[in-house]
Amino acid sequence: MLNENTNKNIMEREKTVVKVCIFGTIANLVLFFTKLYVSLSANSISIFSDAVNNLSDSLSCVLAVICMLCAVGFAKKGISYLAAKIEQLLSFILAIVVAIIGLNFIYSSIERLIYPTPVWFSVKYFAVIASTAFVKLFMFFIYRSFLKRTGSPIIKVMAADSITDFAVTLVTLISFSMTHFTEYTVDAFAGFIISIIIVIEAVKLIKTNLLAVLNVVKREKREEFIEIAKEISGKKVLDVSFSVDGEDDITGFIRLLCKTDDNFKIEAKEISKACFEKTGIKAQVVISLDDEI
Repeated sequence: MLNENTNKNIMEREKTVVKVCIFGTIANLVLFFTKLYVSLSANSISIFSDAVNNLSDSLSCVLAVICMLCAVGFAKKGISYLAAKIEQLLSFILAIVVAIIGLNFIYSSIERLIYPTPVWFSVKYFAVIASTAFVKLFMFFIYRSFLKRTGSPIIKVMAADSITDFAVTLVTLISFSMTHFTEYTVDAFAGFIISIIIVIEAVKLIKTNLLAVLNVVKREKREEFIEIAKEISGKKVLDVSFSVDGEDDITGFIRLLCKTDDNFKIEAKEISKACFEKTGIKAQVVISLDDEI
């Protein structure tokens, strides 16, 4: 029954993530076409970079929907662990896509700096781009509310991307307005700065999600976790493994060797409590009796 409830909760969670991704797809497509029109009309590389960044967000959301539907299928079959790992792997792939796009725009911006082209400022275009910045800020708060409910790494990536996009669009606005008063190369310089920001944020997400996919826990935290188990139980630790469901959501599985299991339940509770309080890692304890080894 517990397993059925767990799989049911996972299915509901994944369905919620799918709905959020569909919302993200539609919203980012609207922003893409809006910024694309303005960038082509004003001949702005920074606005064009911002527009394509929104397009990549839309494509990422579409990919997320497809993978989440697959994850729901795995949850229905009772393979909840695989469903969680698919979500982590997808988040890792999305972060790589964002990094590649950022690197491409670094190249485009440098090319614009070497071969400058004029940019045509317009108050109307400025107002349109300003409105898109606040749309991204609004999306960030929506994502954050769903992140608190689901703890989804995909929504975490989307929330981080939205607040970064908000900052990026503000930089774009500043550079776009400056083209009205200064040399037009400022637009290319802003495009370069925007691309650097995108790449840095993407690299951070790549690292976080890769560690989650591989179930990697920092050595210091891992060693402290094992020492706590040894100290409280006084038993030999046969094996320790970890499942990383998020940066701050880690479960450690401890297998202990002992002669009797009389006090096992009490010790398991003590170990779990101490491990979580000192390391933030949830512990699940299993014993192996001498005659089972």
